[in-house]
This record gives sequence, C-alpha cells and structure tokens, in this order.
Amino acid sequence: MYLAARGEKKTAEVIKEIQKAHPTSSGELLFHPLQLDDLTTIKSSAEQFLARESRLDVLWNNAGVMVPPQGSTTVQGYELQLGINNLGHFLFTHFLHPLLVKTAASAPKNSVRVVWVASSAADNAPIPAIDFSNMDYHHDEGIWSKYSRSKAGNVLHAVEYARRAGSKGIISMVRHRYSINIVDYH
Repeated sequence: MYLAARGEKKTAEVIKEIQKAHPTSSGELLFHPLQLDDLTTIKSSAEQFLARESRLDVLWNNAGVMVPPQGSTTVQGYELQLGINNLGHFLFTHFLHPLLVKTAASAPKNSVRVVWVASSAADNAPIPAIDFSNMDYHHDEGIWSKYSRSKAGNVLHAVEYARRAGSKGIISMVRHRYSINIVDYH
C-alpha cells in the first residue's frame, strides 16, 4: 500500500507506527511523493506511480487542509483549501483514471473504487455550495465557509466521477464523516 504525502520523514514515522500496531501484518507500506498544493507536480507523481504499478484497486483521496490562515494559497494562487482538497485530488485521479479502468476490466465486479473524503462540514456550505462566479474569491468569504465549500466539492467530485466512471466498473464513493455513501449511476 502506498501512502502518498508531501514529506517522506513524517510518512516514515506513520509507517513505523502502523507497523508497530500491527506486527504480524505481511502488508507493505511505501511512501509516495504527492504535493497537492502545486498542480505542476501532480502529473509527475502519478507517472511515478504508473511506472511502478500495473493495477490500482482503491484510491483514497484523503489528504486535505482545514481552515489555514486566511489568504493561504497554492503555488498557482488558488485558495489553499480549494486547491488541495479539490483541484489536487481531481487532477491526481484524472491521471490515474486509465489504470483504474484497466484494473476494473480484470477485477471482480464493483471491487475497484475511488473514495473521496468529505466531512459533515459539507452540510454547512453556503448555497450554492460551489459558486462558480467566485472561484477566485474576489468576493472574500470566511475561512470556514471556504472549508465547507471544499468539502461540498469532494461530494460533488464523487458524484460526477461516479457518473463518468461507473460504466467502466469503478465505484465512486464519498466518506462523509462517520459513514461511506456509495454513488451509483448504473
């Protein structure tokens, strides 16, 4: 299993903790570099994964940022929560999509999946949850409002990915707080 993250040192510490908690496990945990706040690095990260692996059964889009200091942005200037929680995951999934499709073609039915981690904060997103006329926040909002919008974005990504990839045998689901909701368009 790969743990995709920014820092190898912190990820190595997490891997050691997991191994210590499960000493009889025969599974392997590997660090995979993924910098979601710089969109120019995501294709390379996906390509590194694709060069090593011939299948991908489950992709968890779990990384995220919550209520950073107001004004925080990605390298490209996107509001940080939007950039990491939505744009980064969308782009990484986009580049891994062909391998997910290939895996689904030879895997047991409904076993290949993409999990988008949202939050109950999505329920508190302003209406409309995604304001396409204000994606650059030229009309600024509170940091919690931005976070709620980013989590609503995770839900919408799960729904749209299900619509686009469901016919290819990929299940798209959203983990929303303490439950998992499967989105199915068959």
